[in-house]
Amino acid sequence: MRPSTLWSANRHRRRGGNIAIETLLFLPLFVLVLAAFVEFAAIQSAQQKLVRASHAGAKAASEGADLRQIREVVDVNLGPGALGRHREIKVAMVVHTPHGEHMVPVNHPERLPARTPVVVQICAPAAKVAPNLLRSVGFNLSDDELSGETVMWKE
Repeated sequence: MRPSTLWSANRHRRRGGNIAIETLLFLPLFVLVLAAFVEFAAIQSAQQKLVRASHAGAKAASEGADLRQIREVVDVNLGPGALGRHREIKVAMVVHTPHGEHMVPVNHPERLPARTPVVVQICAPAAKVAPNLLRSVGFNLSDDELSGETVMWKE
């Protein structure tokens, strides 16, 4: 066998070992980045659904809907998934005082006078609506809460 052929065969064998080591070093990083993308996408999707549902609920409240009707509108917009099961809906009115603005809970939004700002806020625990894939690297969603809030004037 010629020396150049022998050197070429050894080089290919060594390169195969390098590829295996590089793959073993790169694979955990790739999985971590992929998990981060999935986690971020799930959180963004849930956040957008909450904002859209709060907008629909505030629109219903501004048109004179009662709490039951507002909840129905919100539930239709959230759908039957985890957001629909774990959501909390708050309906309030905005009160202006010398000390600033305050939200006062409302039990009968249909009775509010016209031109009253009505707030619909929907909250859901992030750990219940997103997969929490990055918990092992220190990014834990257990204490976080996602919310959507919309303010509209009562008609």
